[in-house]
Amino acid sequence: TKTTAMLYECLNRHPIENKTVAIIGSVTPWHEAVCLAYGGIPTTIEYNKLVTDDERLNLITVDEYNQNPVKFDAVFSISSYEHDGLGRYGDPLDPDGDLKAMAKVQNEILKKDGFLYLAVPVGKDTLWWNAHRMYGVKRWFKLVNGFKMVYTPDPMFELALNIEHPHREYYQPAVVLQNSK
Repeated sequence: TKTTAMLYECLNRHPIENKTVAIIGSVTPWHEAVCLAYGGIPTTIEYNKLVTDDERLNLITVDEYNQNPVKFDAVFSISSYEHDGLGRYGDPLDPDGDLKAMAKVQNEILKKDGFLYLAVPVGKDTLWWNAHRMYGVKRWFKLVNGFKMVYTPDPMFELALNIEHPHREYYQPAVVLQNSK
């Protein structure tokens, strides 16, 4: 997909080799495989308990993380935050669930100056209940508050925040944000 190709570009520009990487919102181990391929050390944090027989993967629930929190060098959140607070994946209903999840990453999960590799649907601000949110000029800047955008492969990213998309069609570019806290 375009998102995955952009993630590769982000990882080439800002490498994760030998770095601890939290993977937020994983259902299948695709991003864990990407992390391993780029030399990162993955830990998946998910609402639902995941199981693997691959000893390179550390899979924990949100509750398990909260009982033993640690900070990571980097975080992957690819197609995750747009669902937070909508109840679709077992998370509690909360209209600001996405903003709270980002704040938790910034304040509790990601080290200061660490990188967040993020991809969420961008376009005109929209909520498609209970599938996902679309981030436009209003909600995008609330979502990334306190982070510095250091890279996106899309030179037209800011323009993409204003495009209206039909429900099943959306654009989800990858970006690299740096934690300022």
